[in-house]
Amino acid sequence: MISKVITVPGSQGLHMEAVAALANAVVVKKADVTLKYKGKDYDAKSIMMLFSACIMSGSEVEVICDGPDEEEAMREVENVFENL
Repeated sequence: MISKVITVPGSQGLHMEAVAALANAVVVKKADVTLKYKGKDYDAKSIMMLFSACIMSGSEVEVICDGPDEEEAMREVENVFENL
């Protein structure tokens, strides 16, 4: 298991397009990918769950990846956040 705290960049936070990009990037990985935000866990492979989190720009989220592809999954998450 690996984890990293990431500050959400951009002016819109995790809007629908960003949520879709994040879920699509990690759904194919053999790892559980969780975003922890305001004390709650959100499955990063679920577009609806991520969108319901209402994660705003400037917010800190902890990204937790656990499984055989955890390092690849974390790189994908970082890439999505870097391109917001």
